Amino acid sequence: MQRVVVLIILLAGIAGRIAAQASPPPVPSPHPPAESRLRPDAVREGVVIDGIAVRIEDDIILESEVTELAAVQKLLDGKSRGRADLVNELVDQWVLGREGETGNFPKPSDAEVQAAFDRLAANFSSAANRKAKLEGLGLDDSIVKRQLRTQIYLSSFIEYRFRPGVEITDKAVSDYYQTELAAELMKKKEPAPPLAGVTNNIRELLTEKEVSRRADEWIADARSRLRIDVVADDEIGGDRHGDTGGVK
Repeated sequence: MQRVVVLIILLAGIAGRIAAQASPPPVPSPHPPAESRLRPDAVREGVVIDGIAVRIEDDIILESEVTELAAVQKLLDGKSRGRADLVNELVDQWVLGREGETGNFPKPSDAEVQAAFDRLAANFSSAANRKAKLEGLGLDDSIVKRQLRTQIYLSSFIEYRFRPGVEITDKAVSDYYQTELAAELMKKKEPAPPLAGVTNNIRELLTEKEVSRRADEWIADARSRLRIDVVADDEIGGDRHGDTGGVK
């Protein structure tokens, strides 16, 4: 499962070199009942301006949700994935969201969401610059905060559900240092830092990778038992997401 970066654990010191190899956290989207997510103007004068992208069990994922995810990816990464990957990501998020809701996993507080939004907003030179960027993508502050809220929720749920029991041995840390980090720096003709100075960073990185692996396996197994019907791209008017990323 590909996971979009907004709230990723940044490792200290050499984090930039190490973290690139870790799987980022998801863009979560726990879904309320399907009918409550349809916009009031979804059908107006016989013209459909939203559609169903996926039917999954007794629920749906809307085409507007696919478009919104594309826009968020463009905001964060400067580009978005193709529609098939976007849909696949949303299905994974649905599976995790349903599991979290079934177990009454606590929702993040408004303060947590605002703090995450403030960190993201700090990347812009001004509020006006941020507003212009978001409007160009069909987003606004409220949409971004909603995405952050769901990201925090499912990122926390993944940690709660899959981190317990993960143990990274000293040998695994040493092996990674020798075969990955030191080897990469050697190719760049850069000195490798002492192992003792990066042990904690490597251990956290390997822990995150194992958590991600466990989550991926669990999601794949859960998906195999669900009724999932992905609406073909040509049935909804073609791929509208790869370049624009904006909400229609």
